[in-house]
Amino acid sequence: MAFRLGELVVCGEIFNTKKNSVHGWLGLRGIDRPVKLELTGDCDPDLAGRHFRFEAPPPVGNQQEDSPGESEEQTIERLNLKGFAWLQIGTTGTMTADHQVKHADCSVEELCMRLRLKEPPPMRWVRCLYLEWYSQNGRVVIELPDPVIEFIGQDGQPEPDDWKLPEDLPPANAPPEPGGGPSITAFRMNEDGEIEITDETPCLDEDETEDEFKLIPDELQRQLDAQSREVDKALSSGDEQDSITRDLEAMDEALEKGERVPLGSLFDETIKLPKPDRLTEHEAEVELKGLLTRLAMFGVALHICEHFTALDAYRLLVEGLCKEDVAFAEICKTGWVQHFDTAEYCEACQAEFDRKFEEEQRQRQEDADDMNADDDMPF
Repeated sequence: MAFRLGELVVCGEIFNTKKNSVHGWLGLRGIDRPVKLELTGDCDPDLAGRHFRFEAPPPVGNQQEDSPGESEEQTIERLNLKGFAWLQIGTTGTMTADHQVKHADCSVEELCMRLRLKEPPPMRWVRCLYLEWYSQNGRVVIELPDPVIEFIGQDGQPEPDDWKLPEDLPPANAPPEPGGGPSITAFRMNEDGEIEITDETPCLDEDETEDEFKLIPDELQRQLDAQSREVDKALSSGDEQDSITRDLEAMDEALEKGERVPLGSLFDETIKLPKPDRLTEHEAEVELKGLLTRLAMFGVALHICEHFTALDAYRLLVEGLCKEDVAFAEICKTGWVQHFDTAEYCEACQAEFDRKFEEEQRQRQEDADDMNADDDMPF
């Protein structure tokens, strides 16, 4: 089960200009506050190393975007977003703008009417922005068909986007081929005359479904879903302001009197983690993302500097942070996030910090000397 935001997202901005870091924001329909992203990992090759902005296409037909006079809290409740973390931490999944999907080129009303009349709706192939990550709310997915995407260069100016639809795509109204093809959302009418929306993403072969590239094992995903439901239930009960006040009081209490505990003690179940020396770089990346996904459920984020590999970060977690007294258990029960950074353990980052500090000190001294020289000049 995934937390799908595609229908709510109207715009956003994503940065993957630094290795191992994807951050940015998302704008949701009818809500003023943005969703902030601070994710560990990288985008897929077409977006890796890039900075881009995007907008969802305007809705087709007479679709009401919000309710007049509705407060933001009421909008959040109506959209089933109570319990959703507005600062999303965790790990990246698939993040690409290179997907192609079939898109109904008409309003929902016309689509439903055509289905009732058993007429094929107008379909066309479009580009799809697909953003997936694993956070405090489990798996989160955004699918935006036919978005407007603008890539930004290092100078802050727009860059040309030369993406084009492949020329060998089948006709848009052709049925999907079994065992392959793009992700497709289908609309069908059931026996009761109701419209059913289903995911028509073709299944992979059995050999492919058990490959080594699977990020989250099924058992872990079930645990994440169950844990996410408990968090949503806890956060959605009672008055929201009272919940924020309780979280602030719990955080203050934790910082003043709380006990620091090893990260590994946060998990109720026993987790068997393979030793770093037995893993390849790719295997370490899979294990690392699974572990960071678990930690995100407790509001713990690890930021990886550009000098650390996945294996380095996994070793730091398993042999260091998961065993040392580093986390406040009380804060993990609130909606606040505890941040850890490999830069604190990285010799290259420390050397770079020292170099910048010495440069700033030298510049300050030169500025002070210049000011003293000006004061000594006769008029």
